[in-house]
Amino acid sequence: MLFGLIHLPLRLVCTGKSRLCAELISASAVCVAAVVLAWLTGAGSPVVRVAGMLLCLLVLRLLRRRVSIWQVLLLVLIGTVWMMPLQVLHSGFWLSFGAVAVLLGFFYPRRPRAGSVASLLQVQSVLWLGLSPLLVLLLSEVALGSVLTNLLTVPIVTLITVPALFIGIAQAFLGGWFSHCVSDSLLHAADFSLVLVDVLLNTLIDQVPARSATMGYVPVVTGFVALLAGFVVLLPLSVYARVGAAVAALTLTLQTPAHLQPGQFCIRAVDAGQGSAAVVDTAGHRLLVDTGPRFGRSNWARSHVLPVLRSTGPHNIDQLLLSHNDADHAGGVDFFRDYFAVLPFTGPESCTHQKSWLRDGVRFTTLQARGLRTDNDRSCTLLVETATQAADLSGDISAQAERLLLNDQLQEITFLLSPHHGSATFSSIGFVRYLSPKIVVHSCGRRNRYRHPYPTVLRRYIWEGSLQINTGASGAVQWCSNAPLKVITERR
Repeated sequence: MLFGLIHLPLRLVCTGKSRLCAELISASAVCVAAVVLAWLTGAGSPVVRVAGMLLCLLVLRLLRRRVSIWQVLLLVLIGTVWMMPLQVLHSGFWLSFGAVAVLLGFFYPRRPRAGSVASLLQVQSVLWLGLSPLLVLLLSEVALGSVLTNLLTVPIVTLITVPALFIGIAQAFLGGWFSHCVSDSLLHAADFSLVLVDVLLNTLIDQVPARSATMGYVPVVTGFVALLAGFVVLLPLSVYARVGAAVAALTLTLQTPAHLQPGQFCIRAVDAGQGSAAVVDTAGHRLLVDTGPRFGRSNWARSHVLPVLRSTGPHNIDQLLLSHNDADHAGGVDFFRDYFAVLPFTGPESCTHQKSWLRDGVRFTTLQARGLRTDNDRSCTLLVETATQAADLSGDISAQAERLLLNDQLQEITFLLSPHHGSATFSSIGFVRYLSPKIVVHSCGRRNRYRHPYPTVLRRYIWEGSLQINTGASGAVQWCSNAPLKVITERR
């Protein structure tokens, strides 16, 4: 657009060979504008790529050299990595160059469809097919409605927001009453267009159930297979090869199986910061114990707990057990109630002492101290046991509640989620010695201000020979009853 605004007036006043100069002047102005924009926006990967490719094309035009556009893209990629090597750690770097590579791979050997609407639909469909596997590898999920979203928002941003914003800023620098009026009108139009985009996006989000809005969370190997398959689909190959590749790309829609036999269970303690959340899997059922914290707009249920659920088993929960109602344990309750249409719920108010049930050969039992008033002491403790292994997820019970529940606890258990994140006044000596856990997980934030887990508590478990793991340092923790001496941590 900037090229046209500069080039058209120059062509009207230039004749003959001077028109070539008009073209070079317009192209140079566009390159300068791209470099300035890259500098103003902090040299992000997309604008650096645009500026680099425009500069390369301008230099090639001046030198009267013809090279493949693939060579230009590769040269800019190498130059970007050489100047800013840390850019490879940003998802925007791969998505920016990947988008150009996808478009070139599809349109370079073909002619785009005639008509602006058809061309836009074709471009967005190609980008979705090519970038979906890459998005899954980088961000774990991809929105199913992204094509429709882009069809609605890209024209608004391209035709209204960006031109109105830049022309309005340029008018503001000219000075004068009329220029300021034009600038205000254009900036208001740009602002209104963004409000319109926000309304459209929120309307689309409200129409699609959150559980069905995205796909992804597949193993890395599956993601790479889908990435290769998506690239093959876009190449000008035979119909049979492209159909086969499309079938291979459908692996992105598969769910991760549980891989457990009856009589086995797995516990995954989520890295929930200074909060708590754990997923308990059996051969055919899933139980979520606590939902992680929520502090302001930061909802750990969406950002931490849900990815663990989707990447480790079926995309569902058979039951939600809430140990107690504090924000560090119950911050994501509302999110999961909205996310799943049907979600059986057990909270501290409905927790029944010594209630027991059997799922896939695994016994579950809830415990709750009676006669105590604080929310922590009324935590709903969950015991999970098989014939040979046992686990205790204790919530935030204090030393007083520990004493009341001691006779109902299991001795010499294998796995323990420590009470109240390893706080100093919890995990009493009698409780620790009675349970004598082989593995203890302290769910707490890294370098938290409460000093959890407390050194005194750590020593008590050391005396029992327990292996202790801090989620703040190790990340999420996985332990399974079929391999009781093996613990898998997110940060090895």
